[in-house]
Amino acid sequence: ALATGALGEATYYAERAMLVNPRSTDVLAFLTGCWVKRGDQARALDYARQATELEPANPVWWGNLGSAHLQLRQFPEAKTAYLRAISSNPDFAEAYYSLAKADLCLGDNQAAAGHLAQALSLKKDLEGTARREFSSLAGNPSLAEWLASPSEDGTGKPGKRTKAKAKPAKRK
Repeated sequence: ALATGALGEATYYAERAMLVNPRSTDVLAFLTGCWVKRGDQARALDYARQATELEPANPVWWGNLGSAHLQLRQFPEAKTAYLRAISSNPDFAEAYYSLAKADLCLGDNQAAAGHLAQALSLKKDLEGTARREFSSLAGNPSLAEWLASPSEDGTGKPGKRTKAKAKPAKRK
């Protein structure tokens, strides 16, 4: 049902599945996603929190919790959840990437730059998305050169980047 866009139906059946097995973290994660897509971040947060309580060592559940906090603009809580995800799996590129978003929202551009660099070192295919989402960091010396440099094919997709001089950030 979710694949066809029938969020209401997908949510209904997933919540019924929870009645059969209330400790199913897979269903909790699915419900988290359903409620995020339906725009009810508070409900998504509740399901994500339940999954972390049932399987506290699972980094994906902590990442889901961080994402729910991030969408609710609860940036310190999002950062805490992403750090917990990373402590469970130091190679979790998506958690570093999302942690960089939380850092940026908290005004810590230096930490955002470091976490983004870590995410990109672990998963090169995040580069194109990072160029779009983190363009506001262009004035940060840690990322300015990277953001200003085109990828090999000029698309912003992963590849060998050419050396380019950083452009100064525009001032308003």
